[in-house]
Amino acid sequence: MKIQDVLNLVAREDYGQAQEELKKIIAENPNKNELYNLYAYCEKCIADICENEDFEEEPKPGKPKDKMEIYKEMYEKAVTFADQGEYKKALGIFELIADTVPLKETALDWPSFRQPRAKVLEDIAKCHFLLGNMDEAKNKFLQSIDIELSVRDKNSYYRVPFLLKKKDYKEAFRLFDFALIMENYVDKPDIYYERYKLHKTVGNTKNLKYYLQQTLTALETVLSVKPLDYNLYKKYADLLTEKGDYPQALLENAKAIALWSEFYGFHLQRAEIYACMGQKEKAIEVLNSLEKGYWHRINQYHLSEKGKVYELMGDLKTAEEYYLQENSSPILRYNVLYDFYQRQNRKEDIEKLRQEQRKEPHFQDRVSERELTALI
Repeated sequence: MKIQDVLNLVAREDYGQAQEELKKIIAENPNKNELYNLYAYCEKCIADICENEDFEEEPKPGKPKDKMEIYKEMYEKAVTFADQGEYKKALGIFELIADTVPLKETALDWPSFRQPRAKVLEDIAKCHFLLGNMDEAKNKFLQSIDIELSVRDKNSYYRVPFLLKKKDYKEAFRLFDFALIMENYVDKPDIYYERYKLHKTVGNTKNLKYYLQQTLTALETVLSVKPLDYNLYKKYADLLTEKGDYPQALLENAKAIALWSEFYGFHLQRAEIYACMGQKEKAIEVLNSLEKGYWHRINQYHLSEKGKVYELMGDLKTAEEYYLQENSSPILRYNVLYDFYQRQNRKEDIEKLRQEQRKEPHFQDRVSERELTALI
């Protein structure tokens, strides 16, 4: 049995059979770290189902140490320090992992379009910028670009984020088209996904259904050969939700949760799907579950994402309360409130927010790629 078949069993809540099949796959692939995580997830689900019965957990297969997990933890710790304004502490950790993170894009969970080592160097540049070390910030930012160029063709789509900031959509689309010719989309499925999102952003409704279906087909093909990529399942579920295929979106979302059950974003996505389906009780049940126990960064960060779910359900008052509580960064808080007030056409609130923003002492503590580029 293939891992995709096992994930289908998990999505349909047949955890016992999934666990039996996983034992066989683990025996053949003892170094696949994600398989052990999936095995543990099935075991936890079985324990939850049998919580009122006598249930004895089976011994877990020995799990090998994974350096990637260590990199992730260190990176997230550095990001947390940066979010708290402790740039020296963040800088120390970023510099520690700068030379050790892999050059392979798919090895870690990094922001779209960014090569891992280049992203860490850019984070170092931002810390130096915020500490007032302009020369060092410039040097690190240039190193970041050099790394990006050394891994990817200089004419490829790595410049798309910068073009989007300039609203140069024509050039961005040209780079996407070039990338689709030059890149193997099995290695870079984000090309299709981000191109579709850009078409949606600029309001290109004429061929939007075509690009949506093309992206769905690309992701489906990639997942058939890369069945352990939880981020692709999330994107696949996002697109299925936009298409209106909610039952299949829930199944794909269940696969993402099975592969990384601690990540709050997958659970929020599930709540959003329920909200789109009009099943408010189930959406609220998922949101309430996020308040219990430990969920990856949910208690401190991105409360605005919970607000989005309530807005989808039509509960604008609760949605605004969560938007106002957003505390991961001033920029994110202002952005989500701007968007919310614009959707509600609340011009007076928009003006009040602008006045509040001008008084915010920490607002200037944030730095963008545009500011770093201006150093060159």
